[in-house]
Amino acid sequence: MMLEDFANVGDKRIALVTGAAGGIGQAIVDVLRRKGWRTAGADLKPSTADMHYPVDLSDHGQASALVGLVASDMGLPTALVNAAGIYRAVHLPETDERYIEEVMAVNLVAPLVLCREFIGRHVAGGTRASVVNVASVSGEMGSPDPSYAASKGGLIAMTRGLGRAYAAQGVRVNAVAPGVIDTEMAALIPADRRKQYRRSIPSGRFGTAEEVAAAVAFLLDDESSYMAGTVLDVNGGLF
Repeated sequence: MMLEDFANVGDKRIALVTGAAGGIGQAIVDVLRRKGWRTAGADLKPSTADMHYPVDLSDHGQASALVGLVASDMGLPTALVNAAGIYRAVHLPETDERYIEEVMAVNLVAPLVLCREFIGRHVAGGTRASVVNVASVSGEMGSPDPSYAASKGGLIAMTRGLGRAYAAQGVRVNAVAPGVIDTEMAALIPADRRKQYRRSIPSGRFGTAEEVAAAVAFLLDDESSYMAGTVLDVNGGLF
């Protein structure tokens, strides 16, 4: 079966965005809608996506069923954006098993389950598709919250592996790795660390959710058709 470019699928461009009510997730939904995508948003809180699914991604049964639900309601999504994430700035001495399990469940296991369902359907149908995982600079350089850093490091490794495994079958898997982005999540960073980050960012400021969303939109579109397994840093030069 011949694979079809996104540019030729018209209203078939459907993006499933998890964490759609969060700062970055909402910006992704807004940017994609302006670019003509139909959007399905998954979040326990309401979002402005064309259709919203109040899914608890820590319940992997719900995560596993999500792609099928969207396919039944809107058609099979041609894009998956794993933007949902948990971060609570928990240092190692305060880290307990419940927090570790919660962070891993939402930040790493749910994206893996969603990729399994999403990629599997496209490979079986011989159709083109694109996945963008929202990772973090913490997954590359570590974090005082080791659970969060480990989950995002795992997401980066998953992206690179899936990107290489499925590019030949028409499914591109890439990631963005935001630095410190001015959202409610970043407000959880202790004040002294926020000052330290701001001093160490060459661009001299925190990023915006819209800047991350623009990078995600680029990775979903045909302009990035030769990119697979790529982790695109959106961090103002922070390393």
